[in-house]
Amino acid sequence: MKTLSLIGEELKRFAESGISAEELERAREQTRTSLLMNAESVSPHMLKLGSSLAATGKCLTAKELVARCDAVSREDILRLAQERLDFSKLSLSVLGKVEDAEEYLKPLGL
Repeated sequence: MKTLSLIGEELKRFAESGISAEELERAREQTRTSLLMNAESVSPHMLKLGSSLAATGKCLTAKELVARCDAVSREDILRLAQERLDFSKLSLSVLGKVEDAEEYLKPLGL
């Protein structure tokens, strides 16, 4: 249950505060590196193009994807977190030896 408690605390902190400037820059660097590395081999490049086509209706270049990544702000991430991390709509699946649902909701602060 300690793990659930830590997960709940982190999700609530994320929904309330978003991410730091350092976390955002690390995520951007990781995304840029991934995009540029994947552009060097055919299979990942084709997967990227297919994903781009499915998501946007067109094939975006690596440069366009990097520009979109760079355009994401901390405020954008916070707004999305607040929209999507609605704890009143939380669902939880448990595998294995299962306790009563209340035993899992308490550590999450619900």
